[in-house]
Amino acid sequence: MILLVLLLLPTAAKGQALQMPSADQGRLRANHIRYDAKAKAYLAEGDVRLTLGDAEVRAQRLRLEHESQIAYVFGEVTVQQGDTVLSARNVTYDLTRKLARALGDPVLRQGGTTVRADRMEFDLERRRTLFHGAVRILHQDVTVSAPEMRYDASVDEAIAPDVVVSQPGRTVRAHRLRYLPQAGRLELDGSVVVEQESGARLVEEGVIHSPGDTEAQGLLSSAALLTCDRLIILTGDRTARAEGNLLVKHQGRSASAAAALYADRERRLTMTGSVVLLDKDGRRLRADMVVISLADETVEATGNVVTEFILRRK
Repeated sequence: MILLVLLLLPTAAKGQALQMPSADQGRLRANHIRYDAKAKAYLAEGDVRLTLGDAEVRAQRLRLEHESQIAYVFGEVTVQQGDTVLSARNVTYDLTRKLARALGDPVLRQGGTTVRADRMEFDLERRRTLFHGAVRILHQDVTVSAPEMRYDASVDEAIAPDVVVSQPGRTVRAHRLRYLPQAGRLELDGSVVVEQESGARLVEEGVIHSPGDTEAQGLLSSAALLTCDRLIILTGDRTARAEGNLLVKHQGRSASAAAALYADRERRLTMTGSVVLLDKDGRRLRADMVVISLADETVEATGNVVTEFILRRK
């Protein structure tokens, strides 16, 4: 049931950012460079290369205004700094204020992560990155979608509203995502919904073993749904906690509780607070706490335990 909470690769939610160039000196090269004395601007065309410290900008055309220290770069723009690469049709960079903006299908790649958005803004001095409009972050087989995302490297925090996380066979929705990469903490808040097409992926991930009987295999291949108010994943501890109005539905079965904690190392699920387990044949279990061990396939209920079942007449 709540195995659904181990639902995504946390690095997929991490914001990306260009860093402050390591030197203040710059160099401009191109096939043709003209200086407009009246406008006090450099105009460069053809294989343009602007080097700013350890960052290199490549484009077809560039206009660098001397007084404002603003560079306007056009045409197949590429900005590379280490393993971080930004590509776009237009990039504007304020050399004095250390602000950059990328427009025209901007794509940011770093390591195995790719970020796409309608517009990207970089505050290199404050180490803040803003992604606006149709934000999509791809990491391996995980995609994070949101209308916008903010990553603040100074406090190591990424925040996005109305987020959708999708993975083959699994989709997660929430009103708000907050991710702290260094702490390994992922928070999903507000009407959290986890939809899983089947439990086959859980077998692939080693969370559960493949069942031997036909009925259990049928249950494993069926869809499941989890809803709660809040979901917190700690990647270092490999734990996930669902809080508030927790409800899991699966093949006519359901489970509800105030909260649930899944510990991956122990492969143990602990549900607390007015726990109710309802089977498809009408059996109902109520308790203050229910512990489900996936390692030895046992269920243990404690605290005001009540079991209800239907008597069948011969």
